[in-house]
Amino acid sequence: MTKPLPESEAAGDLMTATLAGGDFRRLEAGLGVLPGVFSTLTGYTGGIGEEPSSYNPKDHTESVQVRFLPQQTSYRRILEEFLKLHDPFREPSGRRFMSTVFYHNSSQLRAAREKKRALSQGDREACTGIYPVDRFFPAEDYQQKSYIKKSRVIYRELRESYADHRDFMRSSVAARINGYMAGFGKTHILKKELS
Repeated sequence: MTKPLPESEAAGDLMTATLAGGDFRRLEAGLGVLPGVFSTLTGYTGGIGEEPSSYNPKDHTESVQVRFLPQQTSYRRILEEFLKLHDPFREPSGRRFMSTVFYHNSSQLRAAREKKRALSQGDREACTGIYPVDRFFPAEDYQQKSYIKKSRVIYRELRESYADHRDFMRSSVAARINGYMAGFGKTHILKKELS
C-alpha cells in the first residue's frame, strides 16, 4: 500500500460524515475499510459541554468523523454501511451511545431522513436521531485506531512511516489497516489496494 497524500493536501476534495452508533471504535473500523474513505477519527459531538473525554463525555455522543472522496464513494453508501454496523432500532439508554446521524448540510439531512424512512417499515421504527453537527471533539489518542494498536509490531512499523503522529492517525492507511485488523473488509479488495 502506498503512503497516501496527507489530509491537508487532499482536503479540498474531501467531504465529511459524522455518525454515532454504540462503540465508536467498532464504527471507526467498519467504516475505515470502505473504498473512497480517506480517514476516520473517533470523538464526541452533539453536546454543549467543553472538553469531553471517555471518562467524562458530558452530554456528548461517541461518534466517528469520516472524511471521504465523493468521486469514489457516496454519502448514501457510507450511511448504508453505518446502519449495518449497529442496531438502529435499539432504544438509546442515554446520549453517549445513541444511534445518530449528525448532518453537515441539507443534502446529508435529506439522505439521512430517506434512509430512516426506508428502515422504518411496518411496526418497527428506527431510533436513529438526525441532528445538525456542531463541534466535533477528537477522542483521546488511545481511543484512535485501537485495532492497529493491538499489534505493537504493526503499529510501530506504520507509525514510523509518518513524521507527525496526527498525520498517521488521519491517514487512509491507518483507517484501512485498522478496519482489516478488526475483521472488516474483503480480502480481494485489500489485495487490490496493496498492489
